[in-house]
Amino acid sequence: MPDFYNHISNFSLCIIFYITLGYVGVMFGMTFKHLILIGAFILFLTIIIELLIPFLNTPDKTDAVYGILGVLLGFGFLYVIKNYGLKKNKL
Repeated sequence: MPDFYNHISNFSLCIIFYITLGYVGVMFGMTFKHLILIGAFILFLTIIIELLIPFLNTPDKTDAVYGILGVLLGFGFLYVIKNYGLKKNKL
């Protein structure tokens, strides 16, 4: 896919923001409802910026798709961490 490197920045930004905010939230006891809301907010911003605001960015549907995939992959990671990766401290 020759255009991969043109769109990977949006994927990277979305996954980094989502995993960072979500991981810190999971460490502080955030629920799945809140993780989904954070992901939905990042998806909303990605779609708005990529498709509807032409003065900040060149409108590009492929960038929006890469951003959506980044958030979905980040949610999968946070789901695994929340269910299987953290154990309560017995102190």
